[in-house]
Amino acid sequence: MKDKYGTNYRPKLELTKWVDRPVELPDGSPVEDGEVWKGNLAAVSRPAPAGHVPPPPSKPAPQPVYETDF
Repeated sequence: MKDKYGTNYRPKLELTKWVDRPVELPDGSPVEDGEVWKGNLAAVSRPAPAGHVPPPPSKPAPQPVYETDF
């Protein structure tokens, strides 16, 4: 597909066949049941979005070092 950034290629994926699950893979979840969050996203209080943050102050330009002959 072409867009303002040039040509981008979109993969064409398709399932060709189903295979049985390998015996070596465990049947259980990799995490404990107590570690899985089961709450309501609507009940979670979210912080207010951050406002505009000004850029940091610019550093003064370094002063040139002059070598002198003694």
